Amino acid sequence: MPKAIRFHANGGPEVMRWEDLALGDPGPGEARVRHKACGLNMIDVYQRTGLYKVPLPALAGNEGAGLVEAVGAGVVHVKPGDRVAYAGGPPGSSCEVRNMPADRLCILPEGIDFDQGAAMMLKGMTVQYLIRRTYTVRPGDTVLFHAAAGGVGLIACQWLKALGAKVIELYASLKHDGRKLPTKVDRYLVELRDLEMLADLMASTFINDPLRRQRILEERSLNQRLRFLIRYLHDEIGNAAT
Repeated sequence: MPKAIRFHANGGPEVMRWEDLALGDPGPGEARVRHKACGLNMIDVYQRTGLYKVPLPALAGNEGAGLVEAVGAGVVHVKPGDRVAYAGGPPGSSCEVRNMPADRLCILPEGIDFDQGAAMMLKGMTVQYLIRRTYTVRPGDTVLFHAAAGGVGLIACQWLKALGAKVIELYASLKHDGRKLPTKVDRYLVELRDLEMLADLMASTFINDPLRRQRILEERSLNQRLRFLIRYLHDEIGNAAT
C-alpha cells in the first residue's frame, strides 16, 4: 500500500505521520501520478500549523512532479508515461502516488528534470501573476526585484530580461550568491546594505524630471533622499492610475 504524510492535528513537524494511503483507480477527470519529487513551500507549513485552515486530518504538500500511471474517463491531455508537474489543487503531494485532477498537470519539457519541475511550479506561477497580470511588464520597463537570489527571484529576473526589461536585482549579499554575476549594463546587482547606491540608482533610472532628479541626487541625507523618492514614485503611480 502506498504511503503519504498526514497530520491529524495542527502543530510543528512532530504532528506529521507517514501513513498508509488507500488508493483506487482514477475517477473521471483524474490521473494517477507516481511522484519522483515533491515540492516544499511555506504554504505547507502554514497549513500544518493551522495558520491556513484545512480540514483535519489532512494530507501534506501542494506541489510535485512524477510519472502518469493511469488516467480516468475524459482525460485527453496527459497519458500514462508522461512526465508531469503541478502545483495547487487538493493538498496531498507529499506521498508516493496519488489520484488528482488531471487539469492541474503540466507536461514537463525535455531538459527539465523532476526535481526542477517540483520546485518551480508555484514560484513560476507567482512570477507570472506579478509580471503578466498584476502589471504587464513591457520592453524598456525598469523593475526593482527584492530577494533576487531566492526561488521566485531566480525565475523572475530571467523572465524579466527575456521580456526586455531593465532589472535592478536586490540581494542581501552578493558574496553568498553562487551564480555567475551578469555583466550587462542594463542589469544592476545591489546589496541590501548599499541603500545609498540604490537610492541614487533609482533616482537616475525612474525620475524623468531633471530638476527633481538633481535635487534628490544632491540631498546629503539618505533618509531624506529616500523620502523624496517614495513621494515622487507615489505621485507618478497616482497620476498613471488616473
